[in-house]
Amino acid sequence: AEAQRIGLASVSRDVFLDDERTAEAITRQLQTAIKIARKYGSAVVIGHPYPVTLDVLERELPNLKAQGVEWIDLRSMIGERGNQASAAHGKNGIYR
Repeated sequence: AEAQRIGLASVSRDVFLDDERTAEAITRQLQTAIKIARKYGSAVVIGHPYPVTLDVLERELPNLKAQGVEWIDLRSMIGERGNQASAAHGKNGIYR
């Protein structure tokens, strides 16, 4: 995208959590993000601060460390991915 064209460090999302605003769908998207992270070493996950999204995250985030999932900040993610954003366009909120 434009950031890459001008040499600006960037990453692209892999999973959009709350395209469908139900707890079940958001939980599925979070599990998809975990699968992507395990397969590729990382996943960029975005969502809105909708009450249902926050409820799912408050419920699920404390359990992720036990599953071997580590949350890192955006600066660390940019460094980890080496300034290479995903080039694919996604379907159903998944970008790989």
